[in-house]
Amino acid sequence: MKLKKQANQVRSNNNNSETLYSAESCIAEAKRWLDAERETRTPCESDTKGSVCKVIGEKYMGDSPIRIDSGVTSDSRLSAHYYRCEIIRLSTVSTEVSGATGSSGDGEEEYDVSDDVGTGVIISNISYYKIRSKACVSTSGSCDSDNPNVTIVEEIVKIN
Repeated sequence: MKLKKQANQVRSNNNNSETLYSAESCIAEAKRWLDAERETRTPCESDTKGSVCKVIGEKYMGDSPIRIDSGVTSDSRLSAHYYRCEIIRLSTVSTEVSGATGSSGDGEEEYDVSDDVGTGVIISNISYYKIRSKACVSTSGSCDSDNPNVTIVEEIVKIN
């Protein structure tokens, strides 16, 4: 009986490690999406702060054509791991780029980014995002909250 319990614990530990790996893989995929988007625009700039602006994944590790680990195939143990990421826009902060004067030249004492429109002062936007990843072993195609084996990983990402 003791050996059966130990075998179940090993199986459970392997599943936990594998779901953590799947959740981290989803975060890596979400970061690639953010990097690709920022080449043309600020990702999710038209979305409300605090809202989910993009969902990544909603698939099994074996389904992903772009994998971190090319060893994950449709017949590997990881192929049964389902993952889903939500990208949430937190905020965008505008700052002066070094070398700018910090004054709009109109005599106002408080700094307002809108004062610098058309004045030649260069503004840098830094955007913050939260990536929430859920992963699990699932046959239903989701990692609902009632699944006791869901691994959730969150990461804050800064995009210049």
